[in-house]
This record gives sequence, structure tokens and C-alpha cells, in this order.
Amino acid sequence: MINRSPLFKERMRIVRFLMLLGAPTLLFIAPVTQEFTFWHELMEILAHLLVFSGVLIRVYTSLYSGGRKNAVLLTDGPYSVVRNPLYIGSLFAVIGLGLQTGSMIVAAVATTIFLVLHYWTIQKEEAFLQGHYGDAYRNYLRMVPRWMPNLSLWHQTHELVVQPRMVLLTMRDACGFILALLLIETLCALRISAMLPAWIILP
Repeated sequence: MINRSPLFKERMRIVRFLMLLGAPTLLFIAPVTQEFTFWHELMEILAHLLVFSGVLIRVYTSLYSGGRKNAVLLTDGPYSVVRNPLYIGSLFAVIGLGLQTGSMIVAAVATTIFLVLHYWTIQKEEAFLQGHYGDAYRNYLRMVPRWMPNLSLWHQTHELVVQPRMVLLTMRDACGFILALLLIETLCALRISAMLPAWIILP
């Protein structure tokens, strides 16, 4: 909910470092489950659904947050059912990318890293928002869950003030997940064609 501040930039530096550290290992990882088997294909379908769902959640949420960040306390639309809808969208996409590799271990490691990193981020964001909005935000904390959406709380305004630039910026960022999905697909194809060695076999 905080604009692209030093906190956001610091988190992105950590994310980029972890990606540079972990991405090369994907070149030599192969799943235990063989490609084109039922379970591998099912995992791939689930991966695609999660990635594209995550992208849609992030873009839809940006309609509510893009023009109003820090101007008002966001409590309607996606923010009425969960406190961090943008992060929920990213979490879906990260799990999907992990599953796309065909390895549950890769998916679990990627998800754990995401949750640890964003737990730290959320702690800082919530401290900022409590200082900024006081009791109004503390009441919001008591009512709305952090990670597990409560759809019964849903409510929204009839009109929104939207900044197209912020929506487009979110769409650009979200495209990174789709590009990562295509990259993993390409690596899988290269491994199937024996153009990449499979040195590490993971379940």
C-alpha cells in the first residue's frame, strides 16, 4: 500500500539478487515426474492457472489502489476481503512458476522465500499505516485478514478514481511473471530435446 518508496526498492533489490542466484540452477534441474505424464501435465495446467490468476488479481487490485495510494485508507474492493491483495496475486504467480518447473521442492522453496521476504515487508508497511491512520487502521487490522481472504466482507464503491499510468505500471510488472513462465517452458523444451543436461533430479 506504500508507493514505490525506499522500502519497495530495497525489496526489489533483494528479489533481483535471489533471482540471479537461483535462476542458473534451473538450467540443470529436472523433475522426477516425466514430462507428458498425467501428473506432470496436471501440475503444468495448475501452474498456468495460478500465474494468470495472480496477474489478473494484481491488475484488478491496481484499479483500486492506483489513484488513491496514501491519499485514503484503502478498505473497499479487494482490500475489503484481504489486507494485501497485490501480494496475494504475486504469491499465486510465484507458486505457479515453481510448479511449472515440475518440482514440488522448487515450488516450496520459492513460496517460502516469498513469504519470508514479504512478511518483513508487511511488518514495515503496517507500522507505517498505523502511524499514519491510527485507530482507523487498527480497526481495519482487527476486521480484515492479512493472507486468507474473507469473501463475506466484500464491499465496494460505485465509482473509482483510476490513474491509468499506475494500472499500466502494474501490468508491466505483472508481465514479468508471464515472461518467467515462458522462460521455464523454454528450458523444459530444451531439456526434453536433450539440449540441456539434467544434473539435478528433484521431486
